[in-house]
Amino acid sequence: MEKITDTSYYLEYIKDNDNIPVGGNALRGGLSSQLSADSDGFRDFFDTVRARAEDTVNNPAYMKWVDGNKGLIKTSPELYAHLTSFTQAAGEMYPGISSNVANRMSFYKEGKPLKLSQARDNGIFACAEYSMLAQLYLQSAGIKSRFFNGEVLWDKNHEFSEDHAFIIIDDNGEDFIFDPANPVQTADGPRPSVFQPQVTDRQMEEFNKKMAKSRRKVGFFEARNMLTGGAAYYGYGDRANVPPGHVIGKE
Repeated sequence: MEKITDTSYYLEYIKDNDNIPVGGNALRGGLSSQLSADSDGFRDFFDTVRARAEDTVNNPAYMKWVDGNKGLIKTSPELYAHLTSFTQAAGEMYPGISSNVANRMSFYKEGKPLKLSQARDNGIFACAEYSMLAQLYLQSAGIKSRFFNGEVLWDKNHEFSEDHAFIIIDDNGEDFIFDPANPVQTADGPRPSVFQPQVTDRQMEEFNKKMAKSRRKVGFFEARNMLTGGAAYYGYGDRANVPPGHVIGKE
């Protein structure tokens, strides 16, 4: 686990029985709660998602659609097929996965990890649980990704951010953010929320120099949803106010 702040970190790989610290607006007490990975409880789901993705990629009509929508679909066709299959299968196979999320905090006991399958069975999936499931699936499919426990600003003018977990995917050398807890709802059903970072390498270099001298490690970076064009600002913080100059947008 690579720690960024007391409440922000990322993981390159999650193994079965790994216990990862989680928090969020529905869980008090920092990151004292733990979520335990148990991919065996999701084998049927993983097999279904993988099979659908492979069928999609092998469908000439899909490849033709992607080719005609290159201005919209920024990822590789293969990655978008996996993320779409994941998003749709989750809604179909686990329709009550977040039906009890208002009571999420009552299922986490300090010092006693909660299995991911228990979170599913009790209907308390929020961003951390969705992101762990996504990371486990992407690993099984051989897709390079990172689980990121950080924060998000849905509006760059907000003074305070929101705790949030999400996935960063390396797609042929280009990073994309997958936010599995917030699918895009369309007339044809849910589609994956995939965000393309808008910050340049030069901006990142300058910001990292600033962080090296800063007392507080707080940084939010603009990303745009591929399908809707809407902006969100993903990053890391300390659960306090977001200082001016720590939100980096497109030049």
